[in-house]
Amino acid sequence: MSSMHSEVPKAGKPASKGVCYCDLDGVFASYPECWLRFIETKTGQHFDSLQEAKESLSYADYVSLKNDYRSSDFKYNLTPRRGSSDFTRFLRQEGYSLVIATTRPFSHPQLMIRTIRWLDKNNILFNDLLFCDGELDVVSKYPNLSFCVEDEPHVANIMAGWGYRTFLLRSSHYDIGNLHKNVTVVDGFEDIMEMIKNESNKDENSHRKQKYP
Repeated sequence: MSSMHSEVPKAGKPASKGVCYCDLDGVFASYPECWLRFIETKTGQHFDSLQEAKESLSYADYVSLKNDYRSSDFKYNLTPRRGSSDFTRFLRQEGYSLVIATTRPFSHPQLMIRTIRWLDKNNILFNDLLFCDGELDVVSKYPNLSFCVEDEPHVANIMAGWGYRTFLLRSSHYDIGNLHKNVTVVDGFEDIMEMIKNESNKDENSHRKQKYP
């Protein structure tokens, strides 16, 4: 059963170009790097990947550390991915609404308000923040997404398989493997903004040619 909760502290005028969806952890927050760093500060053990950490730590220790991580100040003092604020401001200027989704447990004390404060502190503009079980909850609420931004290849393939244009941020923590034709791999927000600007210019030029033959 879905546990989706929506918070809309930044809602503004309706978007003229539609809604785009971004994952929170891995897109704006530097997950899993931040989580692996937290494990190292607590245990003294360095892990290069989530898989390595899960295989080395007991399940009980892993869960206990994750709970400590969610309650600590560590993740709420992280520096976001470079260009995060510029990207969200660009989307707003271009006429898009931004939905940010996370599987962080909404029931965890203070997690929602601290997440919103982190976004605000880092000038990451958004129209809706969803605490949900996964990508199916996102498309259930927003079935007509213009595009998506993800960091995990398997999730990007799911969204693309449902017919959504998806940008996949390249990460050393995930093997890209075989990607759906609707997935475009990018190195950062700058690549996405450049593609959107180029497409907007093409649409504008096309409109001018039709209007003034």
